[in-house]
This record gives sequence, structure tokens and C-alpha cells, in this order.
Amino acid sequence: MKLSRLEPFYYVARHRGYTAAAKAMPYPVGEPAVYQQVRRLEHEVGTRLVIRQGTKRLTLTPAGRLLFEFVAPFVEGLGGLERRMGLVRKGTVVIAAPRVVLSDYVAPRMARVKVRVKLVERNAPEDVARLVDAGDADFGLSHFPRIPAALSHQRVGAFEGAAIVPRSYRGSVALRALVEERFIAYEAGSLPRQILEETLRREKLSISPAIEAPTLDLIMRFVALGLGVSIVPILSGSVRAIPGIRAIAMRRIFKPFPISLVWRPDDIPVLDEIRQILAR
Repeated sequence: MKLSRLEPFYYVARHRGYTAAAKAMPYPVGEPAVYQQVRRLEHEVGTRLVIRQGTKRLTLTPAGRLLFEFVAPFVEGLGGLERRMGLVRKGTVVIAAPRVVLSDYVAPRMARVKVRVKLVERNAPEDVARLVDAGDADFGLSHFPRIPAALSHQRVGAFEGAAIVPRSYRGSVALRALVEERFIAYEAGSLPRQILEETLRREKLSISPAIEAPTLDLIMRFVALGLGVSIVPILSGSVRAIPGIRAIAMRRIFKPFPISLVWRPDDIPVLDEIRQILAR
């Protein structure tokens, strides 16, 4: 059995067709070549691996399913292996996280990192975990409702709630009173907005923002200009000193939303060094 035939078979088995397999393969190859490699593999093992049962979609035989289960982890791990070998050779670390975590947690730690870093913005925690699990990112940080069992993880911080109001504000800082003011919020779909809305739903409240902004700095500057008030989930120590605003902790209302660092348990010294920096 030639190893070079296993990759075309994997893509045919995964995509259940020769045309789809040719399009999915990581290098240019025609459909006839994929077909020939699979047929030659069947000849080598002495049995059919894929069959067509009345439709254009291919079906795996019992022998095909057995071979696919054996081959799949190897082929699927090649991309991550290639990236990690590139890391050892070129010294580039990929970190995936929502924008707020990249700006408020990762950025302050970059001065201690001595290798090249690529930051990848992903808002959904499942997307962050998927990149790390696939080997396309070395580290991921987010609030994870569920962490894949294959990943190592460590809690590194938490989002807590704070009211952001102008220093001249004399109104109530109760949650119900603030949401009725002219409100400034993170942009819809962002992780901090999702955390805020989850908290408000528990209190049977909602917001209709007058202004939406992508970063905490912008929200605070808008508040300082007297354009409204805000309630934000913040990472500890991430509120900058901006004249004209007050940040008031709302610990009784907001439950902490933990932020975790996730990584694949690879024994690469440079990754262990970066992990220690990100975990502090």
C-alpha cells in the first residue's frame, strides 16, 4: 500500500465524490487523477473501498470505513504539524481571541514576547477553540462555555461589570435607571455585548443603544464627551484613566465571566514560554 494514495482516498471518503475531493485537496489535482489513485489503492488492498449506490454520491464499504478511520487523524493533523514546524523554523506564534481580549489582555503582554506574533480576531468562542484544535492557532483566549477535551486550558481572568458615566453625572447608577438613559454599548455581536445582554435578560431588561462602538476606549471617550452612559463587561485593570468619567463596579449584578487560555498540549519550548506570559 503506497502512502501517496491515502491522501486522495481520505478526501474522496470525506467529501463523498471525486470532483469534490479534487477541489478540497491542498494542491492542484484533477478529478481523473484522484479517481485513478483510489482505484490503484483498491487494487493494492484487494477490495473495494468506495461504491456508488444509485446516486452520484459515493458510499464507503466496511473496508473503506475502516481505512478512513485509520487515515483521517494522520491527514487532518498534517496542517497543524506543518504550521508547528514553521513555528520552530520561523518563530511565529498565532493567538486567536475576540477583539476585546486582544486589545485589553493580550496587547499589554506583547512587550515580553520575543518572537513574531500574528493576532487573529474571532468573536465566537467555538471559532477560537476550533482554530487551536486544528493547529491553525497556537493559543486561544475567550469566555468558553465548553472547551474541547483535547485542549489544555487555564483560567487567566474574568469579565466583571462596570457602569461608565460622566464625572458630572448625578443620576442613579442602578441597572434599571442606566438602561433608560442615552446608552452607549459595544457593537452588536461582540463578546462584551453578548455578556451584557445575557446579564440584562436575567434582570428582564434590554437596551436600545444610541451609539455602538468596537472598543472600550471609544466607549469611554464618548461617555467623557457627555454623549451618554454605558455598562460594560471589563477585564480587571483594563479601564484606562480618562478625564471626565467614573467607572463604578457592579459586582452584585454581574456574575464573573471567566476568560480561559487554551492550547494544544505540544512540547515546544517557545510555546511554553509564550503560554507562561499569557497566563500571568
